[in-house]
Amino acid sequence: TLPATLPPPYAQGVKAFSRRRGLSSSKPPQPRLTTAPPASRWIATASMDARARLVNLKLVNYAPNARPVDVAWSGERAFARVLNATVLTAASADAQNNLSMPDAVAPAALDPPPALGPTGLSIAMPPWSLVVVTVALGDQ
Repeated sequence: TLPATLPPPYAQGVKAFSRRRGLSSSKPPQPRLTTAPPASRWIATASMDARARLVNLKLVNYAPNARPVDVAWSGERAFARVLNATVLTAASADAQNNLSMPDAVAPAALDPPPALGPTGLSIAMPPWSLVVVTVALGDQ
Protein backbone atom coordinates (compact mmCIF):
# COMPACT_ATOMS: atom_id res chain seq x y z
CA THR A 1 0.00 0.00 0.00
CA LEU A 2 1.07 3.55 -0.67
CA PRO A 3 0.92 6.36 1.86
CA ALA A 4 -1.93 8.85 1.50
CA THR A 5 0.47 11.80 1.59
CA LEU A 6 4.10 12.20 0.79
CA PRO A 7 6.17 14.55 2.93
CA PRO A 8 7.62 17.11 0.55
CA PRO A 9 11.38 17.47 0.65
CA TYR A 10 10.88 20.84 -1.00
CA ALA A 11 8.83 22.48 1.81
CA GLN A 12 11.23 25.40 2.29
CA GLY A 13 11.26 26.14 -1.44
CA VAL A 14 7.45 26.16 -1.55
CA LYS A 15 7.31 28.55 1.43
CA ALA A 16 9.80 30.90 -0.23
CA PHE A 17 7.90 30.73 -3.52
CA SER A 18 4.61 31.40 -1.71
CA ARG A 19 6.05 34.47 0.06
CA ARG A 20 7.41 35.85 -3.23
CA ARG A 21 4.02 35.33 -4.89
CA GLY A 22 2.12 36.90 -1.99
CA LEU A 23 0.38 33.69 -0.99
CA SER A 24 -0.56 33.63 2.67
CA SER A 25 -0.62 29.91 3.32
CA SER A 26 1.81 29.05 6.11
CA LYS A 27 1.67 25.36 5.27
CA PRO A 28 3.03 24.20 1.89
CA PRO A 29 0.73 22.06 -0.24
CA GLN A 30 1.07 18.32 0.30
CA PRO A 31 1.25 16.12 -2.78
CA ARG A 32 -1.47 13.48 -2.52
CA LEU A 33 -1.69 10.08 -4.07
CA THR A 34 -5.10 9.14 -5.31
CA THR A 35 -6.51 5.66 -5.22
CA ALA A 36 -5.94 3.42 -8.20
CA PRO A 37 -8.07 4.30 -11.22
CA PRO A 38 -11.25 2.29 -11.77
CA ALA A 39 -10.83 -0.97 -13.69
CA SER A 40 -12.37 0.53 -16.84
CA ARG A 41 -9.83 3.35 -17.02
CA TRP A 42 -6.88 3.68 -19.32
CA ILE A 43 -4.72 6.59 -20.44
CA ALA A 44 -2.64 7.40 -23.48
CA THR A 45 -0.18 10.05 -24.53
CA ALA A 46 1.71 10.74 -27.74
CA SER A 47 4.73 12.73 -28.78
CA MET A 48 6.18 13.46 -32.18
CA ASP A 49 9.73 14.00 -33.37
CA ALA A 50 9.08 15.92 -36.60
CA ARG A 51 12.74 15.95 -37.62
CA ALA A 52 13.10 12.17 -37.30
CA ARG A 53 9.50 11.65 -38.50
CA LEU A 54 8.58 9.45 -35.54
CA VAL A 55 5.49 9.25 -33.35
CA ASN A 56 5.79 7.70 -29.88
CA LEU A 57 2.63 6.39 -28.24
CA LYS A 58 2.44 5.42 -24.57
CA LEU A 59 -0.68 3.68 -23.29
CA VAL A 60 -1.54 2.30 -19.84
CA ASN A 61 -4.32 -0.23 -19.19
CA TYR A 62 -5.43 -0.28 -15.55
CA ALA A 63 -7.93 -3.08 -16.16
CA PRO A 64 -7.73 -6.80 -15.38
CA ASN A 65 -8.83 -7.56 -18.95
CA ALA A 66 -7.40 -6.79 -22.39
CA ARG A 67 -8.39 -3.58 -24.14
CA PRO A 68 -8.41 -2.95 -27.89
CA VAL A 69 -7.43 0.62 -28.81
CA ASP A 70 -7.69 2.29 -32.21
CA VAL A 71 -5.38 5.26 -32.74
CA ALA A 72 -6.64 7.66 -35.42
CA TRP A 73 -4.01 9.69 -37.26
CA SER A 74 -4.70 12.62 -39.57
CA GLY A 75 -1.29 14.22 -39.89
CA GLU A 76 0.30 15.46 -43.11
CA ARG A 77 2.28 12.25 -43.34
CA ALA A 78 0.65 8.85 -42.89
CA PHE A 79 1.92 6.17 -40.56
CA ALA A 80 4.43 4.20 -42.65
CA ARG A 81 5.46 1.36 -40.33
CA VAL A 82 5.69 0.30 -36.70
CA LEU A 83 9.33 0.38 -35.62
CA ASN A 84 8.92 -0.88 -32.08
CA ALA A 85 6.11 -2.11 -29.84
CA THR A 86 7.07 -2.97 -26.26
CA VAL A 87 4.86 -3.99 -23.36
CA LEU A 88 5.44 -4.16 -19.63
CA THR A 89 2.82 -6.36 -18.01
CA ALA A 90 2.27 -9.05 -15.39
CA ALA A 91 -0.37 -11.47 -14.21
CA SER A 92 -1.67 -9.07 -11.55
CA ALA A 93 -1.60 -5.38 -10.70
CA ASP A 94 0.60 -5.93 -7.66
CA ALA A 95 3.19 -8.18 -9.33
CA GLN A 96 6.79 -7.29 -8.62
CA ASN A 97 10.25 -8.58 -9.24
CA ASN A 98 12.12 -10.19 -6.35
CA LEU A 99 15.05 -12.53 -5.87
CA SER A 100 13.00 -15.67 -6.42
CA MET A 101 11.19 -14.22 -9.49
CA PRO A 102 13.48 -11.57 -11.01
CA ASP A 103 11.57 -11.44 -14.30
CA ALA A 104 7.97 -11.40 -13.04
CA VAL A 105 7.64 -7.95 -14.62
CA ALA A 106 9.86 -7.46 -17.65
CA PRO A 107 9.59 -5.66 -20.99
CA ALA A 108 8.68 -7.82 -23.98
CA ALA A 109 7.61 -7.40 -27.59
CA LEU A 110 3.89 -6.67 -27.85
CA ASP A 111 2.06 -9.74 -29.14
CA PRO A 112 0.10 -9.38 -31.34
CA PRO A 113 1.97 -6.43 -32.81
CA PRO A 114 -0.02 -3.29 -33.62
CA ALA A 115 -1.93 -3.44 -36.90
CA LEU A 116 -1.30 -0.54 -39.25
CA GLY A 117 -4.34 0.67 -41.19
CA PRO A 118 -5.00 3.45 -43.71
CA THR A 119 -6.04 5.99 -41.04
CA GLY A 120 -4.17 4.82 -37.98
CA LEU A 121 -3.19 1.95 -35.78
CA SER A 122 -4.96 -0.82 -33.82
CA ILE A 123 -3.36 -1.93 -30.58
CA ALA A 124 -4.41 -4.81 -28.30
CA MET A 125 -3.39 -3.81 -24.78
CA PRO A 126 -2.91 -6.73 -22.35
CA PRO A 127 -4.36 -6.48 -18.83
CA TRP A 128 -2.37 -4.39 -16.33
CA SER A 129 -0.01 -3.09 -18.99
CA LEU A 130 2.15 -0.23 -20.16
CA VAL A 131 2.54 -0.25 -23.94
CA VAL A 132 5.06 1.89 -25.85
CA VAL A 133 4.84 2.03 -29.64
CA THR A 134 7.13 3.92 -32.03
CA VAL A 135 5.76 4.56 -35.51
CA ALA A 136 7.66 5.98 -38.49
CA LEU A 137 5.88 8.54 -40.65
CA GLY A 138 5.89 8.24 -44.44
CA ASP A 139 7.48 10.63 -46.92
CA GLN A 140 4.20 12.26 -47.93
